Amino acid sequence: MTLAEIATKLNFTSGFLTLPAAIFMTDAAVFPDPLQVMKSLPRGSAVILRDYDKPDRVDWAIYIQQVCQHMGLRFVVAGDIGLARQLGADGIHVPRWQHSQMPRLRYQWPRGWMTASAHTVRELRNIGRHGIDAALLSPVFPTESHAETRHLAGRTLGVVRMGNLLQISSVPVYALGGMTSRNAARLQALKGPLAGIAAIRGWDPIAE
Repeated sequence: MTLAEIATKLNFTSGFLTLPAAIFMTDAAVFPDPLQVMKSLPRGSAVILRDYDKPDRVDWAIYIQQVCQHMGLRFVVAGDIGLARQLGADGIHVPRWQHSQMPRLRYQWPRGWMTASAHTVRELRNIGRHGIDAALLSPVFPTESHAETRHLAGRTLGVVRMGNLLQISSVPVYALGGMTSRNAARLQALKGPLAGIAAIRGWDPIAE
C-alpha cells in the first residue's frame, strides 16, 4: 500500500471521514515547487503552509492556495492568522511556539478548522482543552527534518508511545515524522482517534 492508501484506510477506520486523511506540510528547501507532490495527494487532503521565514511568503501562499483550489485540497496557514484571514484560508495551524496563544487564536478563528502541533502528553491535553480540531503528533519515527531523531535514543515516540497518546487524546490525531509507507503500516493496528498521516517528504511521488 502507498502512504496515501494507508492514510485513507486509517481515516476510514477511525471514522473521521469529514476530515482530510492526508496532510502535506510545505518546505521550500525540500520542494522549491511542490506542484508534483500536491498532484499526488488524494482529493480532500490538506496542505499546511509552513516556510515561516520565506521572504516572499505572501506570494508563496497565494501560489499554494491557487494550486489547492484547483486540486480540491484544503489550504491551511501555519503561524499567521492575519495571512490566513487575508487569503480566506480553509484553516490555521498552531506550531509549538504559538501554543500560549491558542485561546486567543481559537477566539479569533471561531468556526474555521484549526490544527496544532503536539509532542507530549501535556501538549496533547492542552490542545484538547482549547477546542483545537486536530493535533499533529510528532516525531513518531526518525525524520530527516530533525537530525537528532536519527542519532539519539528516545527522541521519537515510536509505535507504543504513539498508541498510548492516542488513548488519552480528546481530538483527532495525525501521525507526523518519518512517515513512509513502511513505517505508517505499523500504525494500522493502533486504537484511537488516528485521523490520518501528515508528512513533508513522505508524499513525494518519486520516493513512493
